[in-house]
Amino acid sequence: MAKKATNTKKSNAGFLPEGFEMPATSGDNYMKFEIGETTFRIISKPLIGWLAWADKKPHRFASIEAANASDVAFEESPRYFWAVIVWNSDKGRPQILEITQKTVLNVIHALNKNPKWGAPFSYDLTVEKTGSGKDGTKYATTPNPKEKLKPETIAACKEWTIELENLFTGGDPFTKIPASFQSDEDDQQNVKDPEAFEQELTDDGDVDDDLPF
Repeated sequence: MAKKATNTKKSNAGFLPEGFEMPATSGDNYMKFEIGETTFRIISKPLIGWLAWADKKPHRFASIEAANASDVAFEESPRYFWAVIVWNSDKGRPQILEITQKTVLNVIHALNKNPKWGAPFSYDLTVEKTGSGKDGTKYATTPNPKEKLKPETIAACKEWTIELENLFTGGDPFTKIPASFQSDEDDQQNVKDPEAFEQELTDDGDVDDDLPF
């Protein structure tokens, strides 16, 4: 006699507490622009430099002169970038966002110069990514209404120590991670996996050739 199928909806009830979500891990240390909308709050001044790749490893320099003087054989010409610490409200934690897309950088630069907006510390930014491939990927950046960070968000940020300058030396910028975000060895390997960054760069059609700053 065949066994009667279990009512899936009924069997799921009570298995996990209502509203349960998997905890964030240190494997989420870096934010990427995914297809659709990505919203974040910049909470640091940018680390400005130049990024190049060799043997699937990133090499970052404080100036184009330093990049050109390097004896590393780059796969492509160095690209201008900003690295900023951002607050990701969806994950409830700070992350590093490395921005190479000139359309995104130009909007942030314009907002910063506009006295009605100013530095992007008092409002969220939403970047909408559409399309795919070098020629088809597009980014639209929109500022959200100004809103102060909640006290609990500020307190949470202070639990982390993130040294952006370590990106220039190849060190780990996350020098202090709260115990609640410590992850297993696999997650730690994912943090340092350069192929995760390379995928975003090769998919991106916005090449930084003539930024106005």
